Amino acid sequence: MTTCTDLALLNAAGRAGGPGACAIYTFSGPNVQVFGLTAADVEVDGVRHRLGKLKISIDGHVKETVNVHKTEMRSDGMLFEVTGLAAGNHVVQLEPVDGWAVVECLKLPTAATVDQTSSGRVVLFDGLVDLSHVSNRSPNWAIDTVNGQFFNNTPARASRTHDTKEFLEYRAGNISRFAIRVYTKSPTQIAARVQVYVDVNGVYGQDPIGLVVSQSFEGGNGGGWTGFDLVPQTRLPDGVDAIAIVFPAGSGASYDPELAAVSLSEAN
Repeated sequence: MTTCTDLALLNAAGRAGGPGACAIYTFSGPNVQVFGLTAADVEVDGVRHRLGKLKISIDGHVKETVNVHKTEMRSDGMLFEVTGLAAGNHVVQLEPVDGWAVVECLKLPTAATVDQTSSGRVVLFDGLVDLSHVSNRSPNWAIDTVNGQFFNNTPARASRTHDTKEFLEYRAGNISRFAIRVYTKSPTQIAARVQVYVDVNGVYGQDPIGLVVSQSFEGGNGGGWTGFDLVPQTRLPDGVDAIAIVFPAGSGASYDPELAAVSLSEAN
C-alpha cells in the first residue's frame, strides 16, 4: 500500500491501495484497533479511486471484511477491533478488496474499551475549483487553473489578484478539526504567509491560532512551488462555527501563496 495524503484525512496521511495491495504490521498485546477512511472515493497522486472493502487478518486468520465504501465521508473512524488475544507478538494483515481502502493508524488500547475521541465527520471539503463553498470573502480573489503540473497536478487553486490582505471564510457547525493545503515559492516564510482565525460562538478571536505543518512536499516539474498541509497546533475550543483563512499583505506577489484545498470536520 502507498502513502495517501488526501486532505480529507484527519491524520494528514494514511496508507492506501487497491486489490492486490497489502499492508502487514506486527504488534504486541491482547488488543488492536484499526482506524481508517470511509468514503465514496479517495485521491492518490492526483487520481480518484473508488473505495471498496478491507479484509483484516490476525495471525493468518481472516477476522472480518469491512465495507469502507460509504456516501458520507468519515476520517479516522474505527474500522475493526479485536480483544483478548494471547500475550505476545501478533501480525495484522490488511488487504483491500472490491476497490481501494485507506488505513490511517493502528491503536493498541490497554483495555477492551473503545476510544474514538479523535474521529470525526468531514462536513466540508473544498478543492477550490470555484468559490462556491466559501461563505464570505474579501474581493480580490480568483481561481488559478493554469500550470497544474507545478502543483502536483491540482487543477485549480484560489489566488489573490492583489498583494493585499485577503480572507476566505468557511462556515459549518461544531468544527472540531480542519486542514488546509497551500503552495508557496517561499517555504521558509510559510508561517508569515498564512493565518487562520476561528469564530467561537459567533465571535472571532483577535489573534490567529497556532498552525503546524503536518507535511510538506515539492510541487513538481521544476516550478519552484512547495506544498504544505497545515493543521491546528492545539485542539480547537468548543463552539467553533467558522474559520477565516487570511493571506496577509506583503508577500511580494499577489499569486503567492495559493490555496489548494480546505477540509472541515465536526466532532461525533
